[in-house]
Amino acid sequence: MATHPGQDWAGADLTLAGGDVIYGTHTSIGLLSIPLGATVTVLPYDSLVFGSGGVELQCHTANILGTLDASGAGYPGGGGGGGSLGAVGGTGFSGSGTGDSRDTSTLTGGGGGAGAGVYGGVGGAVSAAANPGNKGLPGGYAHVYSVTNHDTSTDLAVAMGSGGGGGGAGAIYGSPVDSTMAGGGGGGAGAYGGGVVKILATVIEIPGSVLSRDRDSGDGGRGYALHSGGSWWFARGGGGGGVYPSAGGAGWSIDGVSGGTGTNTGTSKGGDAVYDETGGTLSAPGGVKDNPGSTYSDLAHYLYSGGGGGSGAGGGCLLSIVSQGAQIVCGERLRVMGVIDTRGGLGTTADDNGGTVKISTPVSVIGGTISSGRTLVVNSVLGAIAG
Repeated sequence: MATHPGQDWAGADLTLAGGDVIYGTHTSIGLLSIPLGATVTVLPYDSLVFGSGGVELQCHTANILGTLDASGAGYPGGGGGGGSLGAVGGTGFSGSGTGDSRDTSTLTGGGGGAGAGVYGGVGGAVSAAANPGNKGLPGGYAHVYSVTNHDTSTDLAVAMGSGGGGGGAGAIYGSPVDSTMAGGGGGGAGAYGGGVVKILATVIEIPGSVLSRDRDSGDGGRGYALHSGGSWWFARGGGGGGVYPSAGGAGWSIDGVSGGTGTNTGTSKGGDAVYDETGGTLSAPGGVKDNPGSTYSDLAHYLYSGGGGGSGAGGGCLLSIVSQGAQIVCGERLRVMGVIDTRGGLGTTADDNGGTVKISTPVSVIGGTISSGRTLVVNSVLGAIAG
């Protein structure tokens, strides 16, 4: 496994291996190859690492038999909210929001933080007492999420997908020292958006896959009731989910004993609310990604789980044939016989917060599958690139 930052290859070939990580702008590659069965990933976006979040490959010939994967390499999601009597949600990074902590006076659940990026998803709102956590909203590609992709550009620019909003946390109802309730579950962190892949070459062959989807993030911590002897039970709120590399928040309670800790990896799921520290049989399951939390009530117990984080938007992909000179020669071609996929986390229909695929070529054969929020094919060719 090797990491390849952007560089000038001076005409040399580049064969990538499974487990390699690549990012930045790579110029003057002879033959770019990803062998069958190999998966190469794009370094996730980090504001401190130039070129992260995407890759541009300028080469004579690109032959992708394996997989080039920029899924989750875009903007990160927001941190989840802390459960009622729980801690602050895990902090995102690179501009993503931090989930709110619980409100000790009203016992409401903390709201989720906003996703990073221009069109980052809104975090789940603070939940009122006796309510489950609200879901985080999805990130968008070229607009605040509203079902469609919204990209109307006709140039060759593509972008990273914005992150989803963090889920809000579950609340409790009544006293934190009460045998009828558990602490609220923490909110799940918002998912990461997809990164950017650009391939500019004289010949592009893709029997394999180029991917730029969203990627799930941290789970909210479990809220629960801890038996403390006799008939006393203390509510423990769950911490909010974090966005890697930041950790999720730790739960907190009135007597200082930790509740469930949010994670910084997972499925963006909200934290459960359960009636004892080991899990028990009474449970309000946390909301999965893009869904609110749930409620359990048998009129003797009241449990409110955390909401799931929002989906990230798909990223952008550019495939462009670059002419060797003023005239188009018959050897210049682009063939996609495999898979190009820039759908967002919603991904149930073509437009649901998916990213854009742009193809610029005079001659193309698309015998594979392209799944995106928008696909633009331009029957043209770029001039020769520098280097």
